[in-house]
Amino acid sequence: RLDIQCTGDRSLITQDRMRVDAGVEFYLSVDTTEEAIGRASQTLGSRTFDGNKLSDLIEGKLIDALRAVAARMTMDQLHEKRAEFVSEVRGSVAQSLILNGLVLESVSLSSMDQTPFSALDENNAFNAVGMRKLAAVIADSKKERAQIDREAEVAVHRSAMQASRHKLEIDLEEQ
Repeated sequence: RLDIQCTGDRSLITQDRMRVDAGVEFYLSVDTTEEAIGRASQTLGSRTFDGNKLSDLIEGKLIDALRAVAARMTMDQLHEKRAEFVSEVRGSVAQSLILNGLVLESVSLSSMDQTPFSALDENNAFNAVGMRKLAAVIADSKKERAQIDREAEVAVHRSAMQASRHKLEIDLEEQ
Protein backbone atom coordinates (compact mmCIF):
# COMPACT_ATOMS: atom_id res chain seq x y z
CA ARG A 1 0.00 0.00 0.00
CA LEU A 2 1.31 3.39 -1.01
CA ASP A 3 -0.33 6.37 0.65
CA ILE A 4 -0.11 9.60 -1.35
CA GLN A 5 -1.09 12.84 0.40
CA CYS A 6 -1.67 15.86 -1.84
CA THR A 7 -2.18 18.73 0.59
CA GLY A 8 -1.32 22.42 0.90
CA ASP A 9 0.93 23.57 -1.91
CA ARG A 10 0.99 19.99 -3.24
CA SER A 11 -2.81 19.81 -3.43
CA LEU A 12 -4.66 18.94 -6.62
CA ILE A 13 -5.82 21.78 -8.87
CA THR A 14 -9.22 21.18 -10.44
CA GLN A 15 -10.60 22.35 -13.77
CA ASP A 16 -12.27 25.33 -12.06
CA ARG A 17 -8.90 26.31 -10.49
CA MET A 18 -9.88 25.23 -7.00
CA ARG A 19 -7.39 23.40 -4.80
CA VAL A 20 -8.37 20.11 -3.21
CA ASP A 21 -6.49 18.23 -0.50
CA ALA A 22 -6.65 14.53 -1.23
CA GLY A 23 -5.36 11.35 0.34
CA VAL A 24 -5.18 8.41 -2.03
CA GLU A 25 -4.09 4.86 -1.32
CA PHE A 26 -2.68 2.73 -4.11
CA TYR A 27 -2.52 -1.02 -3.59
CA LEU A 28 0.21 -2.63 -5.70
CA SER A 29 1.72 -6.05 -6.13
CA VAL A 30 4.28 -7.67 -8.40
CA ASP A 31 2.60 -9.47 -11.28
CA THR A 32 2.95 -13.26 -11.13
CA THR A 33 4.27 -13.83 -14.66
CA GLU A 34 7.97 -14.65 -15.07
CA GLU A 35 8.41 -11.65 -17.34
CA ALA A 36 6.85 -9.27 -14.79
CA ILE A 37 8.87 -10.71 -11.92
CA GLY A 38 12.03 -10.25 -13.97
CA ARG A 39 11.03 -6.69 -14.88
CA ALA A 40 10.24 -5.88 -11.25
CA SER A 41 13.54 -7.28 -10.03
CA GLN A 42 15.39 -5.32 -12.72
CA THR A 43 13.65 -1.98 -12.23
CA LEU A 44 12.81 -2.13 -8.53
CA GLY A 45 15.10 -4.70 -6.95
CA SER A 46 14.77 -5.08 -3.19
CA ARG A 47 12.83 -1.81 -2.98
CA THR A 48 9.61 -3.80 -3.55
CA PHE A 49 9.86 -4.93 0.08
CA ASP A 50 10.08 -1.38 1.47
CA GLY A 51 7.03 0.82 0.87
CA ASN A 52 8.99 4.06 1.37
CA LYS A 53 11.69 3.15 -1.14
CA LEU A 54 9.12 1.91 -3.62
CA SER A 55 7.11 5.08 -3.12
CA ASP A 56 10.18 7.19 -3.91
CA LEU A 57 10.51 5.40 -7.24
CA ILE A 58 6.92 5.53 -8.49
CA GLU A 59 5.33 8.39 -6.52
CA GLY A 60 5.84 10.75 -9.46
CA LYS A 61 3.76 8.51 -11.75
CA LEU A 62 0.97 8.33 -9.19
CA ILE A 63 0.88 12.06 -8.46
CA ASP A 64 0.99 12.87 -12.17
CA ALA A 65 -2.07 10.67 -12.74
CA LEU A 66 -3.92 12.29 -9.82
CA ARG A 67 -3.16 15.80 -11.09
CA ALA A 68 -4.10 14.98 -14.69
CA VAL A 69 -7.48 13.54 -13.76
CA ALA A 70 -8.26 16.30 -11.22
CA ALA A 71 -7.48 18.94 -13.87
CA ARG A 72 -10.31 17.54 -16.02
CA MET A 73 -12.93 17.77 -13.26
CA THR A 74 -14.38 20.66 -11.26
CA MET A 75 -14.20 20.53 -7.47
CA ASP A 76 -17.91 19.68 -7.33
CA GLN A 77 -17.49 16.91 -9.91
CA LEU A 78 -14.54 15.52 -8.01
CA HIS A 79 -16.70 15.32 -4.90
CA GLU A 80 -19.84 14.02 -6.61
CA LYS A 81 -18.10 11.56 -8.93
CA ARG A 82 -15.47 10.07 -6.64
CA ALA A 83 -15.79 6.63 -8.18
CA GLU A 84 -15.25 8.07 -11.66
CA PHE A 85 -12.18 9.97 -10.40
CA VAL A 86 -10.72 6.80 -8.88
CA SER A 87 -11.48 4.80 -12.03
CA GLU A 88 -9.79 7.36 -14.28
CA VAL A 89 -6.73 7.52 -12.02
CA ARG A 90 -6.54 3.75 -12.03
CA GLY A 91 -6.79 3.57 -15.82
CA SER A 92 -4.22 6.33 -16.21
CA VAL A 93 -1.54 4.78 -14.00
CA ALA A 94 -2.06 1.02 -14.42
CA GLN A 95 -0.30 0.75 -17.79
CA SER A 96 2.82 2.62 -16.69
CA LEU A 97 3.16 0.42 -13.60
CA ILE A 98 3.22 -2.67 -15.81
CA LEU A 99 6.54 -1.39 -17.16
CA ASN A 100 7.90 -1.94 -13.63
CA GLY A 101 6.32 -5.39 -13.35
CA LEU A 102 3.66 -4.08 -10.97
CA VAL A 103 -0.08 -4.64 -10.96
CA LEU A 104 -2.38 -1.98 -9.59
CA GLU A 105 -4.87 -3.92 -7.49
CA SER A 106 -6.97 -0.97 -6.36
CA VAL A 107 -7.08 2.75 -5.73
CA SER A 108 -8.87 4.26 -2.76
CA LEU A 109 -9.71 7.93 -2.27
CA SER A 110 -9.31 7.95 1.51
CA SER A 111 -9.81 11.68 2.06
CA MET A 112 -10.83 14.74 0.10
CA ASP A 113 -11.58 18.31 1.13
CA GLN A 114 -11.16 21.83 -0.12
CA THR A 115 -7.68 23.13 0.65
CA PRO A 116 -8.01 25.63 3.52
CA PHE A 117 -7.93 29.30 2.53
CA SER A 118 -4.99 29.83 4.89
CA ALA A 119 -2.83 27.38 2.92
CA LEU A 120 -3.26 29.27 -0.36
CA ASP A 121 -0.75 31.78 -1.73
CA GLU A 122 -2.69 34.68 -3.24
CA ASN A 123 0.30 35.50 -5.50
CA ASN A 124 -0.10 32.16 -7.29
CA ALA A 125 -2.27 32.58 -10.41
CA PHE A 126 -4.16 29.30 -9.85
CA ASN A 127 -4.80 30.21 -6.23
CA ALA A 128 -5.89 33.76 -7.07
CA VAL A 129 -8.63 32.50 -9.40
CA GLY A 130 -9.68 29.77 -6.98
CA MET A 131 -9.69 32.15 -4.00
CA ARG A 132 -11.91 34.59 -5.88
CA LYS A 133 -14.40 31.84 -6.76
CA LEU A 134 -14.27 30.47 -3.24
CA ALA A 135 -14.87 33.92 -1.74
CA ALA A 136 -17.89 34.37 -4.04
CA VAL A 137 -19.34 30.97 -3.08
CA ILE A 138 -18.86 31.70 0.63
CA ALA A 139 -20.37 35.20 0.34
CA ASP A 140 -23.40 33.88 -1.59
CA SER A 141 -23.89 31.15 0.98
CA LYS A 142 -23.74 33.64 3.85
CA LYS A 143 -26.29 35.88 2.08
CA GLU A 144 -28.66 32.96 1.51
CA ARG A 145 -28.28 31.80 5.12
CA ALA A 146 -28.94 35.35 6.41
CA GLN A 147 -32.04 35.59 4.18
CA ILE A 148 -33.33 32.28 5.52
CA ASP A 149 -32.69 33.44 9.10
CA ARG A 150 -34.57 36.71 8.48
CA GLU A 151 -37.50 34.88 6.89
CA ALA A 152 -37.63 32.50 9.84
CA GLU A 153 -37.66 35.41 12.31
CA VAL A 154 -40.51 37.07 10.40
CA ALA A 155 -42.45 33.81 10.28
CA VAL A 156 -42.02 33.25 14.03
CA HIS A 157 -43.03 36.85 14.77
CA ARG A 158 -46.03 36.61 12.44
CA SER A 159 -47.10 33.35 14.07
CA ALA A 160 -46.83 34.88 17.55
CA MET A 161 -48.79 37.90 16.37
CA GLN A 162 -51.55 35.70 14.94
CA ALA A 163 -51.70 33.71 18.17
CA SER A 164 -52.02 36.95 20.17
CA ARG A 165 -54.72 38.23 17.82
CA HIS A 166 -56.62 34.94 18.10
CA LYS A 167 -56.36 35.07 21.92
CA LEU A 168 -57.69 38.65 21.92
CA GLU A 169 -60.61 37.59 19.72
CA ILE A 170 -61.47 34.82 22.17
CA ASP A 171 -61.22 37.27 25.09
CA LEU A 172 -63.57 39.66 23.26
CA GLU A 173 -66.07 36.90 22.59
CA GLU A 174 -66.03 35.90 26.26
CA GLN A 175 -66.71 39.49 27.30
